[in-house]
Formats: sequence, structure tokens, C-alpha cells
Amino acid sequence: MNKSLQLKDIRDDVLRKIGRNVVNLQKMEMMLKALVVSGGLHGNPSELLARKKELNKAVAKLPMGVLVDKLFDSIYSNDPPEKASVDLNEPWMSVAFRIETDEKSEKEFKKALSMVVAERNQLIHQQLSTFDANSIESCLEQSAALDAQIARIKSEYEVLESLVQALNGARAELVKYLNSEISRIDQNMDDGP
Repeated sequence: MNKSLQLKDIRDDVLRKIGRNVVNLQKMEMMLKALVVSGGLHGNPSELLARKKELNKAVAKLPMGVLVDKLFDSIYSNDPPEKASVDLNEPWMSVAFRIETDEKSEKEFKKALSMVVAERNQLIHQQLSTFDANSIESCLEQSAALDAQIARIKSEYEVLESLVQALNGARAELVKYLNSEISRIDQNMDDGP
């Protein structure tokens, strides 16, 4: 195989790996945003949708490192969900998603997510700036570094993915419960006096 074809094949593989890592890091950032937004929502039913949109908008602009901090301020918090003010003119609700764990596990996970943020920043801001796509040696070095990076972030990716799945499962259960309660109330009202 001639050298230019070999370089092309190696470079194409490295570019694919760069894309893989960037996409997986971006997915992790999206999962963090979803978890932060779902950490707690409260208010009158008439304003919940607007509150959620406002929170989504605010969280969308946050860098990954801030999202990690907010994750631990919200779903890993021991603080109770927001309570209604005394002056209620309409129903008020609060929904919170919390993870209970021991302090050691929480610190370890926060440290692991901080490492993911460092990995992301290193890839985007440093590693790619020194990459020479016209050098077989540079391509091989990048390939090895990218494979090592994806291995280092894999378990945190899987934990975030399982948290999002748990959140989605909890949402589905809440909807199922609320629908069954509404159905039960409707049936009782049909029976009337």
C-alpha cells in the first residue's frame, strides 16, 4: 500500500474517532442538562410549562462544568422540594427527582464527572490543536489517545444514561398513577348521589 493511501486510511479512522468522542461527550452534556432541568419543578399548573421552558433556556447555555455542579445541587441534594407559598389562588405542585447515595459515592461520581469535563476540554481545546492530519505518526498518536479517552469516559456515560432512564421511568409511572387517579375520580363522580 502506498504511503498516501495508508495516510488517508489512518486519517479517516482518526477523524471517525474524533467524531465518536465528540458526539459521546455532547450526549453526556445533553443528559446532564436533562437531569438538571428535571431536578425539581414547582409552581401553579398554569405556570409550570413556562417555568420549564425558562429553565431549559437557562440550562441550555451552561458549560459542562457548571452542569456537573448543578446536577449535584439538584438531584443529589438533600434539600426538600420547594414548598408552596401561603397565599394560594390555585393548585400548586412540586415534582423533584432525587438520588440518595452515601457521601463517598457522591464525591467519587462528582470527581469522575469532573474528569469527563477535563477530558472534553482537553480534546476540544488542546488535543485537536496539535493534531497534524498529514502525519501518519500524529494520526496514530491521536488514534491511541482517542481510544483511551473513550474507555475513560464510558462508565460515566453509562451512569448518566441509567439516571436518564430512571428519570424517564419515574415520569412514566407518575403519568400512569395520575391517569389512574383521575379515572377513579371520574368514575366516582359518575356514580353521583
